[in-house]
Amino acid sequence: MKNIILAGVILFSLPASAQRKSHSTSDQHLYFNLSAGYGLPACSEVLNENANYDSNGSHFDVKRSSLGAGVTGTFFCGYMFNQNFGVECGISYLQGTPVVATTNSTIPGGEYNYKEEYTATTLRGLAGLRMTFGDGNFRPYMRMAMLSAFGTQMKYSYSGVDTQDLPSDVKEEYKGGISLGFAGGLGATYELSNGLSLFSEIALVYHNWAPAKSEYTKAIDKGSDYFSTMTVSESHTVYVNSISYSPNSVHPSNEPGEELKYTLPMSSIGLNIGIQYAFGE
Repeated sequence: MKNIILAGVILFSLPASAQRKSHSTSDQHLYFNLSAGYGLPACSEVLNENANYDSNGSHFDVKRSSLGAGVTGTFFCGYMFNQNFGVECGISYLQGTPVVATTNSTIPGGEYNYKEEYTATTLRGLAGLRMTFGDGNFRPYMRMAMLSAFGTQMKYSYSGVDTQDLPSDVKEEYKGGISLGFAGGLGATYELSNGLSLFSEIALVYHNWAPAKSEYTKAIDKGSDYFSTMTVSESHTVYVNSISYSPNSVHPSNEPGEELKYTLPMSSIGLNIGIQYAFGE
């Protein structure tokens, strides 16, 4: 976090001494930009815990993070109505950084270790406003947008060996659901030539995601492969807002099981760097 804040200070302070000149594009113009960046977890929640056991006892740590941390690529197109105000829309792709939790035992005769890993990917559509300041080569700006995340997917894995070195390897995929949120940025462009600029920004994304369904793709527990014998209700799950049971009711084995819907954090704060091209003389 300190590195991102420092980068933001450098972003705004270094180019301030650059020689200013009249902006080469007209007040009304169309622009496109393309950027890549990395986001750190923001608005983190407890996703799991790390557990360690030894001959002196046990120790537990909560694992707080956000599935929205990771590498992003973003494309925007926009239109400036005047020198300072415009609208823009775009699409952003996230390749999330794995969130890892471990359970380990070093107790003599009872050694084992397991690892859980969560990795998310998503597409985000964005539409919002852009405000630009100044009229020279160096132009600070801020942007605010609504976002809609779709095509979100989380891969979950659980693997390790028990005290008898018998392996476990379980994999699940979570999909579906559209989530809404907000995105913003504070940055600056520096014009290199007519219409072509470099830019950098501190970017904030806020939204949560509720998966619509999940399914097992692998299920090995202590050396035994259970995946081929799982029924549809055991291997597939749909997440709903409410569930009702009647006495002696039995869920059909050929239909996905049901669980109550829950949300996962997808927020981040990070740094983006990219290029922008504005049309117009």
